[in-house]
Amino acid sequence: ARMFGYFKQFHTKFGIGIYPIAVFSFDAPMRPEPSVYSETVFGLEVIRYQFKPIQLNLLHWKDFVHNPNPIATALMAKMNVASSDYVEVRRGFFELFSKGNLDRKQLRAINEFMSAYLKLTREQYEQLQEEIKTVMSPHEVEEYTTIITESDEIAFEKGIEKGIEKGIEEGVAQGLRMGQLRLTLRLLEDKFGGVDEALQTRITALQTEKREDLGVALLRMETPDALEAWLDANA
Repeated sequence: ARMFGYFKQFHTKFGIGIYPIAVFSFDAPMRPEPSVYSETVFGLEVIRYQFKPIQLNLLHWKDFVHNPNPIATALMAKMNVASSDYVEVRRGFFELFSKGNLDRKQLRAINEFMSAYLKLTREQYEQLQEEIKTVMSPHEVEEYTTIITESDEIAFEKGIEKGIEKGIEEGVAQGLRMGQLRLTLRLLEDKFGGVDEALQTRITALQTEKREDLGVALLRMETPDALEAWLDANA
């Protein structure tokens, strides 16, 4: 029903043909989502609407290695990835950086998205840092480190571990929610130069799952109007 609602809004506003695609970013369940919406009245099917589903947790990240589309590289973080493969998936960002086709804001947005969903252990982080020094020149390393924010990620991981050790599960959950909110607002700042206070309030009020969906949707948004339309349909 939600996808049909989107279709009606955009078709009414723009009056053009629309190829509908739904990106499902949740971790569970693993069963395929339906891709048809229909309504039947008195035995007559009055609406039959189909869309193309892309369910990330049913896709394997290895099928998208070296994909030229930077959005595909970013979305690998939400695919079927074992924790032992986190470093290899994060190497995909190396390729985007070395190609030089994206500006700093775009690279930062992709890196922060991947960092949010592929939390490295200390050993994995150190392995990644060593690889950076091996494959990049000193100048490239300097440029790269101005983009990534791994030090913040490690500090946040330490806080989570300390909270778990003390049994403060509620505090950790709150910290995760606040970290996710800060990431979403940071992505909005990079993409649109920030949003007004009313939209920030609506984003803050979103449930955790909805905010995750928004993080994925932001990769495809081009204007603040698209953000407002998404909030109208999901808030």
